[in-house]
Amino acid sequence: MNTAVPPRPRTRPPQRVAIGVATLLGVLVAAVTPGPAARAQPFFADWESVTPGLAQGELGGIGVTLTSVPASAIDPENSITNESSNLFNDPRFTPPLAASDLLHIRASSPASSFTLTFDFPIEDPIIHLVSFASTATFPGLAPVKLSGDATLTVSGETVSGVAIGPPPIPYNDSNGTIQLPGTFTSITFTVLYPSIDGIYIQLGGSACAHITSAPGDQRACPGADVEFVVQGLGNPVEFQWRKDRVDIDPKSNPSAATPTLMLTGVGLADEGSYDLVVTGACGVLTSPPAALTICIADFNCDGVANSTDVSDFINQWFQDQLDGTLITDRDDNGVVNSTDVSGFINDWFADTAGSCA
Repeated sequence: MNTAVPPRPRTRPPQRVAIGVATLLGVLVAAVTPGPAARAQPFFADWESVTPGLAQGELGGIGVTLTSVPASAIDPENSITNESSNLFNDPRFTPPLAASDLLHIRASSPASSFTLTFDFPIEDPIIHLVSFASTATFPGLAPVKLSGDATLTVSGETVSGVAIGPPPIPYNDSNGTIQLPGTFTSITFTVLYPSIDGIYIQLGGSACAHITSAPGDQRACPGADVEFVVQGLGNPVEFQWRKDRVDIDPKSNPSAATPTLMLTGVGLADEGSYDLVVTGACGVLTSPPAALTICIADFNCDGVANSTDVSDFINQWFQDQLDGTLITDRDDNGVVNSTDVSGFINDWFADTAGSCA
């Protein structure tokens, strides 16, 4: 079965607080929203392991598996897994590949059955075919010929080739590239030949953008630098970070258009909820939100407001008196005095009673 997936910075040097990646969340399934996103260039499979009946690898970082019935329909001996084949470096293939892996499969009678399975959705997969003299049927699908010999034909669910010459002619029989329009997590097809037909194939496709891990709620002290990071795979076309569901302008913060949002010298105005909208080949999805809390009383920037911050603040307050510096000028009035101490103590009690404890 073919499965489609339809307040100002202080003179104290800021401490960098890296917001790391939270627990692996798995794929975030979002509704696929058609849009004008540019089509990404296809990845091609990196086949890592080939045994009778089973080939495993990656396609743009996405796990891909090919199984066959009978097991002999996948031939490990004549498959290549070290990207050393130039068999697809020919204008009959779209696109040509200077160096590539390949699988050698066998068609037989009554039929060889194959199933491709992807860990995450793949859009518009393509298959390069070399020395194809068989008839391949893709139930419920509508293959499209992208390029190839005139003898390679497509009709409805069926792709057909013609036996022209015996091996070892490199391009004997029919050769070319077909595409399966749509978005898939699995594809099943059968290949029939009256006797045995050895076929070289390579698989390509655009991995739908998806998120594998998301940022967690974080705390930072005033003046710190903060990073929100989202990790994912696929061919994303556009990134857009948001604060409280409002786009952050990439002109004022270029990192808002990347997987990593960087905030420098954060203050109370930066508190809020952050998420990332990813527009990919298959649609739009959004990361879970992550809250940023500014802990005003976290004077030493260790991520928690506790008694150490009080002693550190008092020590620095006396040092400001001696040096004429303004590090402990909490009310930003240009003077370090007792009001700053009382203000800090009030902040400290508020923070330790809340989320900064």
